[in-house]
This record gives sequence, structure tokens and C-alpha cells, in this order.
Amino acid sequence: MSGAGIFAKVNLCLHVGPRRPDGYHSLGSVVVPIPWADVLDVRVKPGAGRVELILGPGVESLPSGEANLAVRAARGFLDATGRGHDVLIRLAKRVPVGAGLGGGSADAAHVLHRLDALCGHPLRPGVLRTLAASLGSDCPFFLDPRPAWMSGRGEVLTPLVAFPSLALAIVVPAARLSTAEVFRVFDERQVLTREAEGDIHPCLLVRGDRGDGGEMPYRAFDNDLAQVVFDLCPRSRELRDALLKAGAVAAGVTGAGSAVFGVFRTFDAANGVARNLRGAAPGEIAEAFETGT
Repeated sequence: MSGAGIFAKVNLCLHVGPRRPDGYHSLGSVVVPIPWADVLDVRVKPGAGRVELILGPGVESLPSGEANLAVRAARGFLDATGRGHDVLIRLAKRVPVGAGLGGGSADAAHVLHRLDALCGHPLRPGVLRTLAASLGSDCPFFLDPRPAWMSGRGEVLTPLVAFPSLALAIVVPAARLSTAEVFRVFDERQVLTREAEGDIHPCLLVRGDRGDGGEMPYRAFDNDLAQVVFDLCPRSRELRDALLKAGAVAAGVTGAGSAVFGVFRTFDAANGVARNLRGAAPGEIAEAFETGT
């Protein structure tokens, strides 16, 4: 099996605006891919539209039916192309679930991409994007993962050219969060930002305008969901503070999960902090990555 071409993601900032008529919120986010991947193998043969998902050891708790995004992606592709194939998916999880890193969305996008390639590219790129957007707000990003400004409900992506490479330490608490629960609590509080859509400031300050010491403005990493995350998972706040204490020039929450990230001046520094925090408490995960451009 190969994980080539699969990424996770970090939302360097996330602004959440009003709920739209379709039930989703307007979003504004700078999102970057990181080379943290599930191991996913997709195979196809002529058939009657059957989809089988085989989960690797240790992920038996994941849904294997229609609730699994990879399965839904395969079924959506078969529906769009006439159900003339059977699909076999083997999945071993590496990216933590409920962390805000987009592992499930990445898997779904990879299934779409692989099926399209294996079946001779029967779908136009626009159809693939629409299909990805129907699966979840993060899925379109993973069809072509590169630094982007994400807006709409996540399906509108503007590439950020020459975006700087960042050294990140990412720490995931043992407790994981449901995206639906995070947004439910957020909606109860009705704390909205005016910068949710159409105003990239202050997120794009990460592209330049740094301080005299090369540091990045802390507000460039604001996440409107952070307070909800910290209330639901106090350990996330503790780990965010630990990253800052360890020398991160900025730190924040990614997406609507429990994972936190710290931005460091060098990969060696990020990697050293990740090693020190790895396993600090049972079930916690810490990794370091350098983002691409």
C-alpha cells in the first residue's frame, strides 16, 4: 500500500462567519498541507458497483460503511460514472481522528483522485471538485493540496503563491473532538467574526511583515473555535501553552479538533520540542513537519 500524494492539513488561522442557508458556516482560513498521511490503497475492477473497505489493525472503531468518508467517496464516484466497477479500499490510519487535521477528508479526496485515474479520467475536474465538496468542507483542498486561502464553506480555494515553508510541531491530546460538537457549542455562544469571508487580514501576515526578530504576529494564527476547543478539551490549552513556553514564535488550534501546533524558526527546533512532548501523557501524539511551498 502507498500513502504517496496523501496529506493532512493545518489551518494556520480560521475565521467563522454566520451560518449560511445551506446550514454551513462561511469560513475564512489559510490552510497548508503537511506530509502526515494515512496509508491507503485503492483497487478497482469491472463489477456492479460494490465498495469494500478493509481497515488496518487498531482502527476497528472507525465506521466501515456509509459513515466512512472513503466509502462515500467511492460510492459517489460510482454513481457519477455508472456503477460499472467494484472498488476495494484498504486503509491504515496514521493521522489522528478528531484532531482537526483532515485525515478523513484527505482519504476521501485520494479515493476520488485514484478512482478517476484508474478508470481513465471519466470525470471533468469541475465534476470532481463538486463531488469532493459534497463529501465535506475540507475535501476539495485535498484534491490539489497546496497552501491556499479557503473561503465559502471550504470549497472556494485561492492558491497562495510563494507561501513560506514553516517548521511546525503538532501535538494531539488523547481526547479527540467531534467537529459537529465544536460547532454546536460555538453556535450556542454566537461569537462570530467579521473577517470570515472576503478579508484575508490578518492571516496573510504569515507571508511577510514579520517583526524585527523574524517572529510572526500572533494574531495571524487566530482560530475562532479555539475557546470552544479549550473548554471542551482543557489539555489542548495546556499543550498550546507548552509549545509557546518551549520557544514557538506562535501557536494555535487547527480546524475544529483538539490538535495544537507551534511555529518554530527551524525544523530542528520543532522536532526537538515534538520529541520532548511525545508521550508526555498517555495517548498523546507529537510530530514535527516542514510545510512545502
